[in-house]
Amino acid sequence: MDILAFIYILCVFRLCTCAGSQNGRLNGSSGPSTGQPFETEQYTEDDVKVVKCKFSTDEFNALNYAGESIWEGKTGEYCTLSRLYLDDNKAKLLVATIKKKNKNTSTTIYRYKNGNRWVDSDKDTHDRQLTDLKEKAAGNLSAGSSRSRSNRNIRDVAVNDDDEDEDDDNDN
Repeated sequence: MDILAFIYILCVFRLCTCAGSQNGRLNGSSGPSTGQPFETEQYTEDDVKVVKCKFSTDEFNALNYAGESIWEGKTGEYCTLSRLYLDDNKAKLLVATIKKKNKNTSTTIYRYKNGNRWVDSDKDTHDRQLTDLKEKAAGNLSAGSSRSRSNRNIRDVAVNDDDEDEDDDNDN
């Protein structure tokens, strides 16, 4: 069991070991302590595993997971927050907040795995694919497991991006 935990931690670490803008070497390590370049968190959202990375520096201009490149920024772009949704422990969907150096603007990008490559998407497509992934995970859980939701060790976390427009919820 300890070896599985080690392998999992290694995979999470690989998500956040992004190529730096200066020398392409490994920059930083994971950890919640102050001064660390990024923090990682793994949780379950409607039976789908999610790996969340929050970056505290502007060095991360690429995202990699399990040895594959998921996103590479253009010159001057860096990632501040990413959520990677897993399907059978394989990366399937990505939502990331991207900022440009010397500008106070951010953009949310959506990507998904299409066969052997990652392709750009939009919010509507991402939402549909995430719904499908959650339905698949719920179906696999009920069909393939005798464990109920109540006796599994699941930590559900609501993720709220400050950059998203929440005016749709306020009908005045």
